[in-house]
Amino acid sequence: GTSKLADENHYPRLIQHSLCLARLSMTKACSLNAFLLLIVMATGNYTDEESALAKPWYVRDIEIGEVKLPISPVTALALAYGIFCMCQIFTDKVFAEASHILLTKENSEEILKQMQSKINNDPAKFASLASKHSECPSKQHGGSLGKFKQGVMAPPFDHAVFNKSNPVGTTIGPIQTHFGWHLIFIHKRRLE
Repeated sequence: GTSKLADENHYPRLIQHSLCLARLSMTKACSLNAFLLLIVMATGNYTDEESALAKPWYVRDIEIGEVKLPISPVTALALAYGIFCMCQIFTDKVFAEASHILLTKENSEEILKQMQSKINNDPAKFASLASKHSECPSKQHGGSLGKFKQGVMAPPFDHAVFNKSNPVGTTIGPIQTHFGWHLIFIHKRRLE
């Protein structure tokens, strides 16, 4: 027989169609019937209220009394999290901006020492050599890693960049991490 739930008129049509589709699939109806029912559901004229009630609560527009905001709780949370992350990035007191040259060859340490003597703390020379020789995708940007917080990079790299004894505007290294050997140029650093 027919389901009592699907026959009751006080349920929104979208829910009734869903129940019908579930009943069709339970009785192993042919795929043509299921396809036709989907077309009816897709082209049905549902009121805004019926469409809203068919959505889960977390994707419905937020309602505060009589005021309906055009934003769902999920969207509001995503926006809040995005704003929080942006604030963390731009308000961190401890950060650095650096570039690097990454090599993973057998004699990488010696090659990087030779490069360091050619660079002589010149950021333009560093960027040029990084673009030509680095094995990191950052080579497309002259080896620039942009702005990053302390604790984000591999520990030996992080220690070298945030160590007060390594002045800003200098080339340091070679430094070995699990990625390979690095030559690092510190552009900016704030430790407080």
